[in-house]
Amino acid sequence: MQIPTFVLERSQTLYENDVAINLTESGVHPAAISDILSGAELAELAALPLGYGYTDGTPSLRQSVADWYPGAASENVLVAHGSSEANLLTLMALAERGDHVIVVVPNFMQIAGLANSLGIEVTQVALRPSDGWQPDISALEAAIGPRTKLITLCDPNNPTGTTLTQSSRRALSELSDRTGVWLHVDEIYRGSEIDAIDAPTIYGMGKRVIVTGGLAKSFGCPGLRMGWMIGPQALVAEGHRFQDYTSIGTGVVSQFIAERALREPVRSILLSRGRDILAAGRQRWPNGSTGVRAGLGSYRKRAAWRFFATIWTSRRRASWKGCAGARACSFARAAGSASRATSVSASASIRIISKADWLISPTICARNGRSIDRHRSSLRFGFAP
Repeated sequence: MQIPTFVLERSQTLYENDVAINLTESGVHPAAISDILSGAELAELAALPLGYGYTDGTPSLRQSVADWYPGAASENVLVAHGSSEANLLTLMALAERGDHVIVVVPNFMQIAGLANSLGIEVTQVALRPSDGWQPDISALEAAIGPRTKLITLCDPNNPTGTTLTQSSRRALSELSDRTGVWLHVDEIYRGSEIDAIDAPTIYGMGKRVIVTGGLAKSFGCPGLRMGWMIGPQALVAEGHRFQDYTSIGTGVVSQFIAERALREPVRSILLSRGRDILAAGRQRWPNGSTGVRAGLGSYRKRAAWRFFATIWTSRRRASWKGCAGARACSFARAAGSASRATSVSASASIRIISKADWLISPTICARNGRSIDRHRSSLRFGFAP
């Protein structure tokens, strides 16, 4: 099997734990186990038998997930090894070699890369700023062919930070019902909205709607590697059948902690914590052009705060338009002296803001307004030590 290098994940895998300052992270600063468990629960965890447990997630954990999705039951939930496995299981359960999927971009490009490698044809349909980053339903319908099995997008969007309007959710669900094409929405960033009101889920709005999510981003718990697929019971059962070949399920320790992270009041506490981190970062980021050589502009969306900057490469002196994100962001504590210049990969350089405590996670997403490559928003950079 030939599979392309996933540029975003490969760069993070190789460097994120060894650099002095990491600006590539895509979630809020991680929470600790003590933020989730009480003293009594910590003692209970210490006595937990390390067996296989429920490979699809304990019934109580699946119910805790379902409780965040109106109308869902535990039978509609499959617990997976992060939202990445949930995405993989969704693709495996619905498409095979020779089929066709539509990927709404910008997006996290995991499904597109996997589909191409599995011999599944991929068509990208772009969101446009002129449409408020809402999907063009006519363009999606025009892209559907006889072998189309799946339309996939993310909401809140990565990296624009916008959320679907309710009319867009209805139109997407109606398109799925009318054409028989499954609709997959990656809602991994649900819960990080600026206005502190969870974006409505699209779950339950159509007969062929699948949602994936997890604890890595808005909850600040990526180390648990805890995600889920939520959809019709028959599809969830098919995903579980495929999971027997992938991870065989998630660990009992992660399931124990995740169940409590999803219960109220801890769920609201974790999500409020993440929003507070994002709000603090936005307040600390200066107005004007200091800190980025070519200047700084920003715009605000419901689920994000974004900034756009032009950064010159050291080799070509050509401008690159970069974006860094509120919703797709965490902040890296800047240890070091004031106004320290630091080299970054992709031959770019950026100047650390004088005496800044936190810097936001940038994502290079386009060069001169055009996509760098087929990964689009997936190409990111981080500081070298």
